[in-house]
This record gives sequence, structure tokens and C-alpha cells, in this order.
Amino acid sequence: MYDYFLELIETYGFDDYDSIFTNYFARLAEVRQEVYGDEYMDSDYMFGAFEFNVSTYGDSLTGTEESIADDGETVLQEVITGVYQEMFGEDYKFTTTVTECTELSENEVSDYVSQYSESISATAQSGEETAALFGITDTDTIRTMSDAFANLDCSDSITAVDKCTLEVTLDDGTVVTTQELYVVEIGNSWYVDNTNVDTSGLYLA
Repeated sequence: MYDYFLELIETYGFDDYDSIFTNYFARLAEVRQEVYGDEYMDSDYMFGAFEFNVSTYGDSLTGTEESIADDGETVLQEVITGVYQEMFGEDYKFTTTVTECTELSENEVSDYVSQYSESISATAQSGEETAALFGITDTDTIRTMSDAFANLDCSDSITAVDKCTLEVTLDDGTVVTTQELYVVEIGNSWYVDNTNVDTSGLYLA
């Protein structure tokens, strides 16, 4: 699945989540059927597989250190020289700083939430359709997928929105890139709204 994950990133980048998830999970369902002969596709399995590929991709960028098992001999993780180490030096370090943050007014938040809800609505309601696309027929699995997709729409829980600019620098102060994004408050926590951001400026490799 990792090679296919790389194909999707090359094709869609990191912002077109709908296309990435739809194609990735459809292929995952095929692979699951081929390997295990079943349709088991709950959200933990689906996103667990996806997140493993994301982690592997991250390691290819940052590099990894050698990890040895408790027996002192078995190598759990070999040393990998990451792309960023090749670009910025073996001991590079990124520092991310928020340089500006503006709180949206009550009316602006209302408009923002409405636009967010409208943009996510089709995806949030596509659980059963997506299950059919994956060839899933088990009733419980379809229900689980429908619930997982429906939960993507958290517009009713957003209480505040801030527009922020962040800056990525190296230890010597060199600015590597800047990024504009929106953060939303849900409950007592703040989250980056990754449905409303162009991250192409962060594609350093």
C-alpha cells in the first residue's frame, strides 16, 4: 500500500483529502479481500493502515536513528538518511513560530462555519456510497463507515476561528517557508482546519 500511497501524494498533493482517501481505501479494500478474504474495514483498521504509510513517508523525509531490541542485537530500525538531512544538513532543526494571529468576528465565524459545513457536507454524507465503491456488503461495516464519515462534519461544535501565519526557520534564522492557516476552537481545544488550507508552500521535497 505504501507505493500506492506515494502515487496518490504525487497525483493529488496533501490537500485533496477526498480523492486521496477514496482511492486509498478502495485499494485497501481490494488488498484486504486478496490477503484475508474478508471485508473487514472499520475506521480503526482503515486509518491505522493509512497512518502507518504517513509515518513511513515522514521517516523518509526526516530520517531515522538506529533502534536495537532489548536483546542488544536485533535491529528494529536501521539508520535512514532523510531528504531533509540531505537538503539542510544531518543535524538540521526546524522551528515553527506563529508570527501573526487574528481572531475572526462573530459574523465572520458564522460565515466560516457555514462555508465549512457546505464544503464537508457531501463527504460526510457519502459513507454508504463509499462502502459500495469499496465493494463492502456487510451491514455492520457499512454502518460503521457511515458513522465515521458523518463524524467528519463538526461544524456544530466550532465556537471560534483564528487566522494565523506561521514561519518555519532553521537554527541560523534562515526562513525556510511560511504558511497561512485557520485554527478552530472545539470544546476546550484548538485544531488546524485542514479542509481550508493550501499547504503547497510546505512541500520542501
